Amino acid sequence: MKWASRKPHSYLARRDEVQAHLAHRLQKMRTDLTLDLDRRPCLSPNDVILSINTRDAIHILTSYSSFILSHLFFNGNLRSARLFFLDLEMLMKKNKKAFAAASLAQSYHNVMMGFRNLP
Repeated sequence: MKWASRKPHSYLARRDEVQAHLAHRLQKMRTDLTLDLDRRPCLSPNDVILSINTRDAIHILTSYSSFILSHLFFNGNLRSARLFFLDLEMLMKKNKKAFAAASLAQSYHNVMMGFRNLP
């Protein structure tokens, strides 16, 4: 993905410029990627069973997912942690470049949210 800009290399893009650029370039995958902040697919409907898998993942490594999700779950902070969930299996099949970019950004975000919400 090239940054098509006539600005000098030392120019630091604003957040809205980066978001607009990514939205334009990733428009083809718009139907494949959905981020729903209220959805907690790893929890059972009655919030009793926690499922850690790659279909509703918060991190590319299941070990990190297990650590973060289980600690948030037992501390009662899972609902308010504002984690992003991705179907990593589907994303890998559809677009490997998007998988790399999305999973790294998602993993970083979720680790930061996990650390913010844990004691």
